[in-house]
Amino acid sequence: MARIFISHAHADRELAGKLVTLLKNALALRGAHDVFCSSREGAGVTPGAEIREEVVEHLASASSLIVLLTPQSVGSPWVWLEAGVRLAMPTRPNPLFVVPSERFKNLPNVVGDLRSVSLDTPGEVHGLVAVVAKHLDTTPDVQAYEADVAEVIATAQRKYSRLNEGRLRLARWVAAHALLLLALCISAVAVFASVTLRARSATADADKADAIIQANEQKTQAAGTFLKWQGQLLSSGASADAARPSVGEPCIES
Repeated sequence: MARIFISHAHADRELAGKLVTLLKNALALRGAHDVFCSSREGAGVTPGAEIREEVVEHLASASSLIVLLTPQSVGSPWVWLEAGVRLAMPTRPNPLFVVPSERFKNLPNVVGDLRSVSLDTPGEVHGLVAVVAKHLDTTPDVQAYEADVAEVIATAQRKYSRLNEGRLRLARWVAAHALLLLALCISAVAVFASVTLRARSATADADKADAIIQANEQKTQAAGTFLKWQGQLLSSGASADAARPSVGEPCIES
């Protein structure tokens, strides 16, 4: 059975993985199953086992339970089930509630009497390691895990920043309204196609009208030239017939 149990949502697997590495290095945990973390390959429920039964067994035997609370995990039934099962075991240490940063301190409000630990400051992370070491009756090696502290802090600050939270909220909103957005996109494409076809039709009609106008202008110009020429002839006193070239009578032999 695992010595440390990390309860978390699958969406928080990256930060949970950093915690696993930190605790293994800090407490010299070399066994493959020293830490139970369901999102890590080989560190969760045994394939084919009854999930609830095995989870409860690990919770009962683990020296320390860490509950990672984030905006994603607070809605996970499994996270609160694991915390509740542990709280119902008076012979085992209480769960250690950890949050990504100080601004999430209100997340464990249902267990407000238990102080949570934030993972965005070195002092808090070192304090978490010290408590887990006490649960395991061992002493942490600070030099062995100093670099891992920086990794945990960097991950907490990057993954749970206000900007990233805004992106997650936007992604969830888009997922929730996907059908509506798809319908709007289809409607927009249909409207654009209709407007484009109308514009092309209007352009074709305009080109056709321009061609007719141009042809009429050419005819008018030709007619004007002819009328001008005829007017010049009449003003000179010659008839239009006189201006025509004379053709001799055909010669008829007798």
